[in-house]
Amino acid sequence: MGSVIFGVWVENTRSYKNAMVVICFLSTIFTGANYLVMPTQDLVPTCIVCFLQGAAMVPVMAVAFDFGVELSYPIGESYSTGVIISTGQSVGIIWTVISSVLIDNQDGDEDTSGLKTSFLILTISCAVGTFMCLFIKQELKRYNIEKMQEGLK
Repeated sequence: MGSVIFGVWVENTRSYKNAMVVICFLSTIFTGANYLVMPTQDLVPTCIVCFLQGAAMVPVMAVAFDFGVELSYPIGESYSTGVIISTGQSVGIIWTVISSVLIDNQDGDEDTSGLKTSFLILTISCAVGTFMCLFIKQELKRYNIEKMQEGLK
């Protein structure tokens, strides 16, 4: 759902930077909400927040891949996308291991400190990502070249 909304927005406006800021901001908000809701083990609010968090976080892949290709032009699309995917997978693996260790080291079912710490680190990471997106310079190199080439035909 989120990928469709942001995909249509980016395709129509070419506003990658704004889309990334909104996606990262929503990811920060919903990850913070998950930090508050998940330890309660209340099923309905947890499902709602997880849905909203997923709807906010999944579009980052599509938008970031396309934006990364735009920023790295004239480097080939497959190379740029491959580097982005590899980096994302590496960060994901590291994050999964850290979260697993934190959650596995909890003392019993009532201790949610590892879960809270895991979500707190993720929320801070999303906030840092949001802040960093504010400083990205949107240069649509590939798009501008393609438009220029279409104008010459």
